[in-house]
Amino acid sequence: MPLRITNVMAVSLDGRIASHPGERDEARHELGFTNDDDHAHVLALLRATDAVIVGSASLMASGGAFVGPNDRGVQPIWAVLTNRGLPEGDPFLAQAEVPRWLVSQQPLPLPPHTGIVRTIAYASESPALVVAKALAGAGVERALLFGGSEINRLFYAAGLVDQLILTVCPVIIATQAAVGLVAPTLPAPVKLTLLASQPQGNLVFLTYNVQKD
Repeated sequence: MPLRITNVMAVSLDGRIASHPGERDEARHELGFTNDDDHAHVLALLRATDAVIVGSASLMASGGAFVGPNDRGVQPIWAVLTNRGLPEGDPFLAQAEVPRWLVSQQPLPLPPHTGIVRTIAYASESPALVVAKALAGAGVERALLFGGSEINRLFYAAGLVDQLILTVCPVIIATQAAVGLVAPTLPAPVKLTLLASQPQGNLVFLTYNVQKD
């Protein structure tokens, strides 16, 4: 089966994924972006994937990778896009049970004894295309794209996102520093088709397929 990429995000009613760049999960929880229902929803998605694609800022905001086997009994790969690398002592570097990839424009010097499985340098190529090709080459069929907004932009711009699953949260951010779902700019609008809408408490889970010509 070909690789299928699903973008999974929680957004405010005004389409923001955070009130400011680098906002940690604890602060997002206090604002109403996440709760127990959303946590269970994300865990179920993680157990049905073969890989997770995420930017380093989003990874650090969440405190590292989710550890646990998927529905095929395998720990998913975590592919982290970062041009600066991760700071020494970051929890992700110590998660040896997780197959961890670091993706950067130029090869990264790695802190010793991290056990990183793979480093990928994309040079002048599209990082999204390089990641997708590497995951497909590793036999990955299902990947979750966790952003943030700039990482999301790369994958939408390359036409690689097949599905979008949104958790719509009952909060309006409306600040200048708030972060959108997709950073500007895209070469063309992305159109979607609604597949499912599921209210759960104060949240609504929306599932869309990305329309592809």
